[in-house]
Amino acid sequence: MERIESVEEHKEIELIPGEPKKTMRIGSRLSSQMETFTIEFLRKNSDMFAWSPLDFIGIDPEVIVHRLNVDLKLNQSSRRRGRSGQNARR
Repeated sequence: MERIESVEEHKEIELIPGEPKKTMRIGSRLSSQMETFTIEFLRKNSDMFAWSPLDFIGIDPEVIVHRLNVDLKLNQSSRRRGRSGQNARR
């Protein structure tokens, strides 16, 4: 599978000044006005980001938990695997 790469470089900013582990990346090609607006917007809304599992307290697990649709009763070899290319024609 080919990895998708960003078209442009990014600039890393501290979302919460003085907390170097809480950073965001923004586009490096933004105009200075748009960069300022974006940084101010992200900082005003920094309470909306989850930095650790403790930040999820009070959120319904149905919203944040991902579950795979796998039947554990089936053994590994009997689960259907996706096919592509020449393998799909066999």
